[in-house]
Amino acid sequence: MLSKMSLLILAGAAAIFSACGGSVPANDAANSKTAPPPPAGPSAKELLTLETAAVEAFKQKNMTYFEDYLSDGYIGIGADGPQDKASTLMDISRSECVVNSLSVSDEQATALGPDAALLTYKASGDFVCGDVQEKTNVWAATVLVRAGESWKSAYHNEVPIADTAAQTAETENDAGPAGPPETKSTTSDPLAATLFAIENKGWEAWKNKDNKTLSEITAKDLTLIDGSGRFDQAGALKKWADQKCEIKTISLSAPNAVSLGSQAALLTYFGAVDGTCDGAAAPPVWGTTVFVKDGETWKAALILENAISN
Repeated sequence: MLSKMSLLILAGAAAIFSACGGSVPANDAANSKTAPPPPAGPSAKELLTLETAAVEAFKQKNMTYFEDYLSDGYIGIGADGPQDKASTLMDISRSECVVNSLSVSDEQATALGPDAALLTYKASGDFVCGDVQEKTNVWAATVLVRAGESWKSAYHNEVPIADTAAQTAETENDAGPAGPPETKSTTSDPLAATLFAIENKGWEAWKNKDNKTLSEITAKDLTLIDGSGRFDQAGALKKWADQKCEIKTISLSAPNAVSLGSQAALLTYFGAVDGTCDGAAAPPVWGTTVFVKDGETWKAALILENAISN
């Protein structure tokens, strides 16, 4: 089940990217010399108009809108882990939430090769679900894939901003604790196996404070999102190096990969850690890493983890 906030922000993501005209900055300097410049960004009024239209689609349970906006291979992360398009549409249709306000800021778009793009931003919402009024703030990430002249959402997720983490966790706990759907630590899917091997390598490097390896397996335009903010590669490497963690063992399982075109792919997995960070037990997580091709090498371009509350 997707969180209540996820359903609202998914609508906002559609509006933001549509307002940007589907254009993202190229991540290849050579391309900027030959490709025409992207269209000018929208005015604040245009952005607000499109955002309002998307939220209105949610209010009216306009399922046609979301059936078109979500790609066939769409994955969201809910309280019980990865969730496909059919389950997401069901959650939207069954939602009893009424939107009072939804605002976004700090939008950032990053190209993931020619066929995919990453949109990250802050979002805050004020809404009523049943008789309960709720308000929350998150960092959100949406991956979009090219579909002809338009873009469709292939992935959406968010993490609560640190000062609202306790409030959001309390809300999400209504769905009960989550765990891995399976305990397999291997996969027969060649793409998933390749990406999962890199993921395991990254976690071991984090455990061993091996920033050299972490630098080698992450993209130059890496985006790391957690409750404390959004970080580029340099910021992520510093954050990992500064963390006060004592980790004994790491166990990753339930790998699943989805292709995002010729140059990008998405991996979701379940991660469990025996150890502490800043004196507290490290929680299990549902992890997401989006990889991009650097030549023939896959490198992490987005890292986002959802801590699981027991």
